[in-house]
Amino acid sequence: EFVNVEFAKNMAEINETTRRTAAKVINGGINEGLSYKEMARNLEDEFGSPYRKRMIVRTQVGHAANFAIDEGMRQSGIVS
Repeated sequence: EFVNVEFAKNMAEINETTRRTAAKVINGGINEGLSYKEMARNLEDEFGSPYRKRMIVRTQVGHAANFAIDEGMRQSGIVS
């Protein structure tokens, strides 16, 4: 869910439709256990080169993972 809501807020050069499409690809990839490379391959060409697509995937998956860790710690009561 985090990916769908927060995806690429720092990427001003993409429109909302592109943002939603990419978020769907990455969220689906996370749920399916795909690698960064596999998720990047599934992104549309408008995201640029294969290297740039992998960078986008790594960044967004990292944001989602960090959010999940923080949320888990909050829910467990370790941090408030």
